Amino acid sequence: MLLIASDMKSTEGIRLAFKFGDWSPTQAQWMLASRCIQSEEKDRIGKFVFKKDAKAAMAGRLLLRKVVSDHLDIPYQAIKFSRSEKGKPMLTNPLPDGYIKDFSVNISHAGDWTVLAASFDSPVGVDVMDINAPRGSQSVSAFFRLMKRQFTPIEWTFIQGATSGSKQMARFYRHWCLKESYVKALGEGIGYDLQKIEFRCVSEDLHVGHMVTDTGIYLNGKQDVNWLFEESMIDTCHCVATAINTEKKNATYSPVSFKEINFEELLRTAVPFLEEDLSYWTAFNQKQERPGVRLALLISKVRSLMNKLNSVGEIESPCLTPSNVWNQGVKIQSRS
Repeated sequence: MLLIASDMKSTEGIRLAFKFGDWSPTQAQWMLASRCIQSEEKDRIGKFVFKKDAKAAMAGRLLLRKVVSDHLDIPYQAIKFSRSEKGKPMLTNPLPDGYIKDFSVNISHAGDWTVLAASFDSPVGVDVMDINAPRGSQSVSAFFRLMKRQFTPIEWTFIQGATSGSKQMARFYRHWCLKESYVKALGEGIGYDLQKIEFRCVSEDLHVGHMVTDTGIYLNGKQDVNWLFEESMIDTCHCVATAINTEKKNATYSPVSFKEINFEELLRTAVPFLEEDLSYWTAFNQKQERPGVRLALLISKVRSLMNKLNSVGEIESPCLTPSNVWNQGVKIQSRS
């Protein structure tokens, strides 16, 4: 959890979104971005096989640094992140007296978007999902059979109660967003037992330009009223959920909508602190945007086999995720 000055607690929170799927970095942009993150993060991003994943991760690092630079009393070039044992980014900068440990920030990326949610007085978690993410060659019913253990009977009744396969998949991804946002707000990893968490949705479907906050969370069958979930469609293909612990919030709290920013806004307060590295651009520019059809099919078949083994108990997997079935390449938001 990050730190924030006590005189900024009146701010409700921050929601930022960057559409990396529409970003085709120029040489100047990619080299500038790579100079504004820590060297270890730069190296990590450079190891991604596909441009799509590198862009998503780069946007996440830059969003984190932007929020800390804009709202904490730390010079941009001095911001230092490390990672917890579970892979969660942690701000390691020492701060002066008068700062309190109440600022929480979380990022997620999937499909075309990287999103960030921050709260000034309570834990927060966020997750974004592409509701059209491919299932390989599987039917909706086959996909649901593989994922059966991740949702409760009440949740499955809601998901499968939609009138079409596409709407059922949208509800599936909506529930996955909700569960991941909550687990990330707790700071837990992928080993959390999702059967312990049950969401009961009042609003049937999500729509662009409209936020719902009426979904309830039940833990081991008992409602926890100390959590609020802000849900919306960030565009027609991506749903997003933000989990907020409301114990410290008053009755006047207003949900916060996501604000889309472009590359110039993302780096408006950035200060480059690494040396220029032309080879970093060259390596990035030579990569494919995403997996080709044949490779994607192979990935999908391997992941489907792993899921089948998991579903009959032949292998142990602490938490089966949709990325085990998708042919979407690397999905790292759970560790962000």
